[in-house]
Parts: sequence; C-alpha cells; structure tokens
Amino acid sequence: MKMRKMVVLTLVILSIFAFTVPAEANSISWNNGTFGWSLTTSGANVTARTTFSRSIRLVTTVQIQNNATGAFIAQGTIDSTNTVAQIVRTGLAQGRAAFGAHEARGNTAIARHTSIWR
Repeated sequence: MKMRKMVVLTLVILSIFAFTVPAEANSISWNNGTFGWSLTTSGANVTARTTFSRSIRLVTTVQIQNNATGAFIAQGTIDSTNTVAQIVRTGLAQGRAAFGAHEARGNTAIARHTSIWR
C-alpha cells in the first residue's frame, strides 16, 4: 500500500511539472535597469509577471478568452510601484487563449505583449 501511495504521489508531482509551460520569458535593458516579462501556465492557471531591477511603476494585465467567440473567461490587472507585478487567473483550457500585457513606466514607458493558445 505504501508503494502505491508513493507511485501516485510521484505521478501527481510529475503531472504538475509536465503542464507548467513557459510561453515567453524575456528581459531587456531599459531606463538604467532590466525590464522583464513572462506569461506561463500551470494546468488551468495563467500567470502574467512583469519585473524591473528597481522599484518603478509596473502594470500587468492578463486575459483568458474563448478562441471561437472572443468571450472573456477571466481577466485582471495589477498596478504596482515595486520591482515585481504578478497576477494569476484560472480558466485556461482547450479552445481558449491567454493574453498578457506588461508595462513599466518611468520617465518614458515600455510595453510588451504575450499570448498562449490551446
């Protein structure tokens, strides 16, 4: 019985990591720092993350939509004055897409967009 529990636990852990897919993770030098952005999935969860190497205004948005109709399944925005702005939404499944917008604002602004399709 112990062996069966170990096998089940191992399969659960492996399945969690198998469905964690980074769609895009990038960074560039900007405004005397490093601007980073990513959109990742883990099962039905979508995480949009925006970073900057020092505290600055960061705006991060994530939307999950139905591919066929364009109807919104889930969406959210976080506006933060920090080094990281991260938001998680649930609802990604077959026939849906997730979109992320990542923006940093200082003396000037920079933005990047990401997407994941299923």
